[in-house]
Amino acid sequence: MNLTNQKSKKNSQGKENRRYLMKDYNKVISLRKQGYSYNQIAEIVNISSTTAQLWVKTTRKPRIVYATQKQQRQMKSKSRKLTPELAYIYGVLIGDGCIEISPYSSRIALHVTDKDFAEKFYQTLKQWSSFTPTWMESIRISNHRTKYGKVIRSNSKRYTVRLGSKQIIKFITKKFKWKTKDWCVPMCIKKSKNKKIISYFLKGIFDSEGFPILDLKNRTRRIEIEMWGEQLKQIQELLKRLDIESTVIKGKRGKGRGTYILRIIRKESIKLFAKHINFTIKRKNKKLSELLNSYLK
Repeated sequence: MNLTNQKSKKNSQGKENRRYLMKDYNKVISLRKQGYSYNQIAEIVNISSTTAQLWVKTTRKPRIVYATQKQQRQMKSKSRKLTPELAYIYGVLIGDGCIEISPYSSRIALHVTDKDFAEKFYQTLKQWSSFTPTWMESIRISNHRTKYGKVIRSNSKRYTVRLGSKQIIKFITKKFKWKTKDWCVPMCIKKSKNKKIISYFLKGIFDSEGFPILDLKNRTRRIEIEMWGEQLKQIQELLKRLDIESTVIKGKRGKGRGTYILRIIRKESIKLFAKHINFTIKRKNKKLSELLNSYLK
């Protein structure tokens, strides 16, 4: 067969599919820093503009680089041990995190608008797995219609953290259920006698779903979390092991049907929460500080 007569396969933008090298990656990064548009970069380097954006906006690199690092992507034996970092990851996955599974890839992911939360999850994933997660920033555009019919358009920055590894996903999914309406506390967390492990797991949950409430007019001071199912009582049991008292009630009807609400109301319990768990997110941490300071007035 005469290979020179074969037609080159092309992608949707008409660029020839080829193996990209690190020199291509470095050139894309350099051109972008010089102010070139993604379409201009695509023409110069002979790649698709989508690939150029992926390299610039995330930590992804050419696939040939990943192929040479295949042996390094094996899950480390130390990552299989229950550590505070892994406990925090479990908590976040039950909350705002998710596991994205497709025929082509499997990965842990977090999509949030709080940069400090995304940074915490990024560093925790990196420390636990010894792999470098991907980081991406994007603008989320949403439209909200008021009760008077006026449409308000708003833009918010969104941060995405991902870590892809089939071995890690297989390990994680064997340990517990994480879906919104089908979740549970991992058995290893339930059995753990290490208070630091329990604290970090709860921190992942409360970073995702919890929030402090302060309303001095109505004399309301509490920390609250609303989640799907009676499994929330499992969180209540873990809080008890840190001497934090709480109550669990059924959620509101309508959209909240099927949810349960956990509330930490007592002053001493709120103080213990701040000491042992607290929030990573600055805006929540600030509100919790205001709540605690309100007792002094």
